[in-house]
This record gives sequence, structure tokens and C-alpha cells, in this order.
Amino acid sequence: MGQRSGSDCAGTRSGLSQRGHGSCPRHAQPTGGHQGRRKRPRPYQHLQRPLGAGRRCVRASGWGRTMTRFQLRRWLPRLGGLVGSLALAAALIGAQSGTPVTGAGGVPKILWTVNGQGWAGASVVLASGGQAFVADARGIASGLDALSGKQHWRFDLGDRLLYTPAISGQTLLLARVGELAAVSLDGKTRWEKHIDDSPVLSPAVGKNGTIYAAGGPFLYALDGQGKEIWQHKVSTFYSASPVVAQDGTVYIGAKSLLLALTPQGKVKWQYKAASTLYANPAIDGQGNLYLGTGSGLVSLNPAGKVRWTHKGAPLETTPLIGKENRLYLTDTAGQLTAMSLSGDVSWTVQVGESIGGSSALARDVIYVGTGDGLLHALNLDGQQQWALQLDGAVFGSPVIGPDGHLYVGAGRTFYALATSSPLATAPWPLARQNAAGQGRAP
Repeated sequence: MGQRSGSDCAGTRSGLSQRGHGSCPRHAQPTGGHQGRRKRPRPYQHLQRPLGAGRRCVRASGWGRTMTRFQLRRWLPRLGGLVGSLALAAALIGAQSGTPVTGAGGVPKILWTVNGQGWAGASVVLASGGQAFVADARGIASGLDALSGKQHWRFDLGDRLLYTPAISGQTLLLARVGELAAVSLDGKTRWEKHIDDSPVLSPAVGKNGTIYAAGGPFLYALDGQGKEIWQHKVSTFYSASPVVAQDGTVYIGAKSLLLALTPQGKVKWQYKAASTLYANPAIDGQGNLYLGTGSGLVSLNPAGKVRWTHKGAPLETTPLIGKENRLYLTDTAGQLTAMSLSGDVSWTVQVGESIGGSSALARDVIYVGTGDGLLHALNLDGQQQWALQLDGAVFGSPVIGPDGHLYVGAGRTFYALATSSPLATAPWPLARQNAAGQGRAP
């Protein structure tokens, strides 16, 4: 998951959703009582101007309705035992197709699909040699040919994989419950490092190869062999995956605090948000930070001082930074917003009822997955190009390869799509910055 991700699990907190990176059952927050039913906006109802005609939507296969992560977060914490397990299974299974469909009306062809044993919340990560790596929530990791989807190897970690992996050199870093596992790109175990009994967040990889991994109250800096360089403990828990700035500063969310640490593990400063942070910040070319919070977006300078704030719906995914000084945000209300790096809104569109992960930014297209299983493609002015119905909710964040192909998980299925627009040459075009999931500013 992830950037959530995030996933952002970034990119999450329900134990069923992924931030940027992934999802963390330990961090589940029970919600309040029943709220009155609201009228929901129609998907793609433009908030500032007409979206334009010509919406194209194609089904990948027959799709069963899947609960959104926000609906799940609302009632699953109240269930337990067998009832909770059955509810989870029913919500996440969805229909399984495994059958590519030919693109029509501008919708890209599906190159391949891979069905996992658990839900596909973690983002796909890509190596420079044409390999793709997927990991599902049941703890099954696979190495694939990125173009054909042919499986090279399969590795059962025996525990849940909730957050997006990362690639460091010739090593795949898998964040499972309690441990960070290092596997060679041909599927052989290299080392394991116990972090905590909690799910481990998506790891970050510094320019010098230092690995940063966090779980529970512990953040570790490790060398390439998994040996501890330093650790930093907080009194609460780490809730958002670490990222590394150009100067080596490590940023990480610890409940409602964003911590800035030196490469040696000393705290430089901390910023207190109004609510728990679930997604890593994005970093621009000047080292400024853009952080999603429970009340909108905040921008901080490298010294931790607030530059500006933008009030809005809760942001539980990582914002993206494109060329021409433009930000792209996805929020829990299902909106995609474009704004300048100074906080001026350019446009906002209603994409769906919920958005489970960060978007992905190509040279001239932005991709957004939603909780109702739709993958949307919009141009950089917010006009929809096409939409594709997948086999379940999109919890994680899409990833774009060097050839422009798009990789995304939905329900229990990972997809590769024959899109052609390459990854944007920009400060932060993906939830974990690059397709290797390293969470590092270029």
C-alpha cells in the first residue's frame, strides 16, 4: 500500500486502506455516531467550470460493487472476530477478471493483470532492468517482467505487506508487519531487520544508500546490509512514511508531528499539525515541503516555518509537484485540485466519492484511482481524457514507467496499461517520488 500512499499504506488508517503508501490496523481510529445522509456530488461534477463533453469509460470486466476505504473506516472498527473478518473479505474480494480488453475511445489496452491472494494496496515498484515487483496484503511478493507480466519468482513472506516496497540498488525492500525484509531482485533473501511488532511503513533510500525504516515508535537508519546506523524513538508512533530531501534531511510523520532529522538522526525541528499525518510530504526543488493534514494543505520552508496554508477537505495522500510550479492534491472528498506553489487554486474537479491513494503525474496526463474502482486520466487542465472500470477499489497510488506504461492495483489485481505519456520531469511526480519507491528528492 500504500503512499498509502503511500502511499502513500503512501501512501490507510482504517487497516484496510493504503496511504502512499499502506494501511495500518494498529492506527485505526473509531469514528463517531451516525451522521445524516448527505447528497453526494456526481463524479466529475466540475466545481468551477464545466468539465466538457466526451467522457469515455470502459469496463475491464464485470465488476462487483466494492466498499470505499472511507465507508470501511467508518464501520469496520466496530466489528470484531468472525463478523469483522467476513466483512473485510466481502468488501475486498471484488470480481476477478485477468482478461485484457482492447482499448477503445482513447482508453489504453491492458497489457497484463496479476491476481494476488490479498488486496493490492501497495504500489508497484519498477527496477531499471525492465522488472516490476508487486506485493499483496497476504505477504506474497513477486518479480515480473514489466512488459509481459511473466512471473520470474514468487516469495511468501508469511505476514502482511501493507506498504509500498522500495528498491535500493539490486535489493528489494519489503515492509511487512514487524520487519523490513531485503530480497535480491532475483528473489533470494538477503537480510531481515526487526523494527517493531507494528506494520513497517514504506522505507526510504538516501542518495548514499542509507535505508530509513519506521514502525511503531522506532525509526531506524540502516546500511545496505541491514546494520543499524542509528535509531530515533518517539513517545507515540510513526504514522507517515519517511522521505529524504536533497540535503539528506529525513522527514517523517509521528502522529500529529512532522519531524525533520539530520542524516545523523538528530531532530532539527518539528511541526505540529491539528490531526494525525498519514502521508509523506512532497519536496520541491528549493527544499520546501507540502504536507497534507486533516484540515487541508500546509507548506513549510526547509527550516520548518509555515509559508502558507490552504484550508479544505482532509488530505490523507501525498500531493504531487509538477512542472511549471504546479501542485496536484487529492482529498478524502474525492476532489482533485491544481494550485500554484504559492497556494493559489487553478482548478478543482470532483473525480469520485472517495480517492484512496495519491495520483500519478505523466508529462501531459494525471492519473487518479477512486474507491469505486475507476481509473481516471485527465489532462493538466483538469479535463477528463478517459476512465477505465477496474475490478475493485483503487487503494494505492499508480506508478508510471520510463516507457509511459502505467501500473496500478485495484481490489486483488495488479494491472499494467499501455499508456504512452512518460513520467513527468518534475520535483515530485509520484507518491514516493520515483518508480523505485525510494521516497527521495532528486
